[in-house]
Order: sequence, then C-alpha cells, then structure tokens
Amino acid sequence: TLFVFLFSLASIQLAAQTNHSSANEVQSLLGELREIHTPQGIDILDQIVLNGAKQWISIRGRDKANPVLLILHGGPASPLLPVSWAFQTPWEEFFTV
Repeated sequence: TLFVFLFSLASIQLAAQTNHSSANEVQSLLGELREIHTPQGIDILDQIVLNGAKQWISIRGRDKANPVLLILHGGPASPLLPVSWAFQTPWEEFFTV
C-alpha cells in the first residue's frame, strides 16, 4: 500500500512538471489519492474552539474500529496538518489517526 501511494505521488509530481499542471490540479489528484473508500472508514476535518482559540482537528482511518493513534503537533508555528499526508496515510490502514 505504501509503495502504491509513493509511486502515485511520484507520478503526480512528474505529471505536474512535464505537463505544467496547475497547483489546483495536483491538489485535486492528491485529494483523490487520500479519499477513504471503505464503508467503515472515517474522514473528518473540523474546526473547534479550544481555550478560546480556533483549532483544526482531523480524524481519518480506513476502519473506525481500529485503535486510536493521537498525534499532537510540536506547538505554535509548527503545524503538521498541511504535511501529515506524507507520513500519516499508511498509519490510517491500522489506526484511526
């Protein structure tokens, strides 16, 4: 699964370089790769208020019954959400992240 995902990312990057695809097209392709296709899966991105500050929470996994893996990022000015797909996708097969 990880190999297929990484191969797909490499293919998208190559297509973007050779066809001069727009950033929106590449983002769309990455979004399609990240879709959860299992009926028991979960994919939530929601804004919450925590101690008076707006925060984003992402809950993803191929099976809601899998154990929960909680990831807390490193603090202010160190957001992981924009790059989490790079390491999180393989975990989503075995955990609800």
